[in-house]
Amino acid sequence: LCLVKSWYWINMDSLDDWEVALQETRPLAAIEKALIYDRMAQIKMTETEDEDTEEAIDEQKVVREAESYWRRSIATHPLREVYVRWHAAARRANADPRAMLADWRKTFPDDEAPLLELTLLCRERQSHRKALALFAELERVARGHPEVEALRHYLWLDGAADRLARRREETAEQDLAAIGSAAPEFARVARATLRSGPGGLAEWRGLFHD
Repeated sequence: LCLVKSWYWINMDSLDDWEVALQETRPLAAIEKALIYDRMAQIKMTETEDEDTEEAIDEQKVVREAESYWRRSIATHPLREVYVRWHAAARRANADPRAMLADWRKTFPDDEAPLLELTLLCRERQSHRKALALFAELERVARGHPEVEALRHYLWLDGAADRLARRREETAEQDLAAIGSAAPEFARVARATLRSGPGGLAEWRGLFHD
């Protein structure tokens, strides 16, 4: 990694500089290339922070261009921190992160972050079955973590709301009963709201569902 560090330290830190580094006669290790591509993506992302330009910046276009470098970085040598930066950039630009998250999950199957994000995205889209399937995998790697335990109650409530909307009161009650007395207050309040009848279902959707 000495080459990458030395170029950074002597301020040879532009896209053109790193392109030159990639063409060095000395063969680069895979991790060196991955770090260079990651750095190029980060440099590209700084274009969204240029306060001197008078033109409006298309942030999604900048993210797409940065993604091309992150894809090369991952293809060369997968690094978790690259996925983290890529995901943060996608969220900032309101880009769809599902393909990247799926690749992150495949590359690092024991990492809870992509599983949690994918589960939350399925919940936002009201894809209840997909959310439950992902949550089962999430429990395998992160059972007991606060975010996971909170999400468990939301999924039970989502399931109950879905069944109530389809007039399946008995099976909905099974989901609600799974929320015991030790559940967080928000879950107990939401359970009581759903049990209050059709009006409660509307209230749940309006107040408790993101």
